[in-house]
Amino acid sequence: MKDFGSAREKIGEAIKLSIAIPYLLDVAGAYILLSEIERAENNNKLALSNINRALDIAVTLKDEGVLAVIYKSLSELNEKLGTTDNALSYLKLYQQHHEKILGETQSKIIAFETTKLDYLEKERQIRYLNKDRELYTAKAELTESQRNNERMMFLLICGSLVVLTLFAINMTLQKRKYMRLAQFDALTGIFNRGTGQNLAENRYIKDSMSGIDFSVVLFDLDRFKSVNDNYGHAMGDWVLKKVCEVVSKECRSSDIFTRFGGEEFVLFMPNTSESVAREIAAKCKSRILAIDTRYSGHEFTISASFGVATSTEKDLSLDPILQRADIAMYQSKEQGRERVSVYTPE
Repeated sequence: MKDFGSAREKIGEAIKLSIAIPYLLDVAGAYILLSEIERAENNNKLALSNINRALDIAVTLKDEGVLAVIYKSLSELNEKLGTTDNALSYLKLYQQHHEKILGETQSKIIAFETTKLDYLEKERQIRYLNKDRELYTAKAELTESQRNNERMMFLLICGSLVVLTLFAINMTLQKRKYMRLAQFDALTGIFNRGTGQNLAENRYIKDSMSGIDFSVVLFDLDRFKSVNDNYGHAMGDWVLKKVCEVVSKECRSSDIFTRFGGEEFVLFMPNTSESVAREIAAKCKSRILAIDTRYSGHEFTISASFGVATSTEKDLSLDPILQRADIAMYQSKEQGRERVSVYTPE
């Protein structure tokens, strides 16, 4: 009895507190507990009064769960009090609300299962999306790797082509350099003896078949040894280059200007008569004589002796013409140098 009394006091305090908040659902629950206490002490009428108070609140709240508990308790109290009609009515109400609770519970279960399945489906979709993303990322990385490889291959090919091109250019330049060294005189820049004579020989053969005149002008610098002895070989080199520079200005595009050796030079002149060759030789002699040596640091006179010879029907090569030009040049030397002599049989 003491325990029930303490329970009544605590429930009463809970009711006051819940009403003050207010929180009616707790108030209804408290009246249900008071009803249970009264039923336990066989105070069925007082229990009925408390449960009816709970019913009023539950009807207001329309809470199916609380209503089901109240209707069940009312059915049992009315049965004890002998009002079976009321007990049966409340029992039916209990069944109705209990079915609603079951329906709501079932719906909640179905909703829960639906939500669960929906969550699992979304999780599966997310998993597949993650796999697709991983696959896409892998493909993107593979594509980027292939592009990088292609870029590297392209750069490698371009680099190889550049290297090969530079190598080919270098080889061409080297070839030209060696060809020039092989064909031209390193000091003066005109044809050397081998190249000049070969070119002239080929041209002479072609011209001789057509009966065209071919003249040769051979000249040698006068007293060149004294230049080397008095002023040094560097000065001798300067004289040789200067002579070639001024004589080249009198050369035509078809002429083959050649250094024959030392201070001796030859002008091979295709399609040129003896008179024209003598005229050009005279101009070259004058140009050489007009060279101003003051720019070299020394003052001295440069002169040359010339010999001119022209082809005949009996000549089968350039050698006889060169020999005749050489004889004419030595005739110029014997007659005092600084002259132009044309070969004659006499």
